[in-house]
Amino acid sequence: MAGVTLVVSTARRRDSRPGPNPLRALDLQMRLSRLAAEVRRIDGDRTMLARAHHLRVALEAYDALLSEACTLADGAACEVAPLGTATRDTIRLDRELLLSVRGWSW
Repeated sequence: MAGVTLVVSTARRRDSRPGPNPLRALDLQMRLSRLAAEVRRIDGDRTMLARAHHLRVALEAYDALLSEACTLADGAACEVAPLGTATRDTIRLDRELLLSVRGWSW
């Protein structure tokens, strides 16, 4: 009887946890959208001084937001190949695909 009570109380506790904040997810999607547009703008502007530096910084910010979004969507979604075996582009693509499968768009 004690085991049943423990299972029921654990289930209640699990159900009483608040879900993810939808406004946080929307904010992340909007920030990802702005950064993606910035990356495209920098990539297309062949006259920009220090273009490679600007592009690297924008991509690092985009990757950080992707990681945060993966964590918010599903912690397991961030489990990608270690950096030694995959390129940053591959990891970025994996995270974008995992988020889009979970209904994210930006």
